[in-house]
Amino acid sequence: MKGLPTTGRMDQKTWDALVKNIPATKPVLVTYTLTDDDINTNFATTPASAEAKSKMKGLYYQGYQRDAW
Repeated sequence: MKGLPTTGRMDQKTWDALVKNIPATKPVLVTYTLTDDDINTNFATTPASAEAKSKMKGLYYQGYQRDAW
């Protein structure tokens, strides 16, 4: 995608592609607190590799861990 190699890591080229069309006043990454509705939703089994995930129709929750931070 966008001519970037699939590495599974965030490098400068990947970051630049991510933020290219986002205004400087908008955050690229945000903090989000899971709600009970989020946790009680259906979870999908997804492939382990980033390349296989890139071929999916969407990105789905894989699971959650309470108090991970």
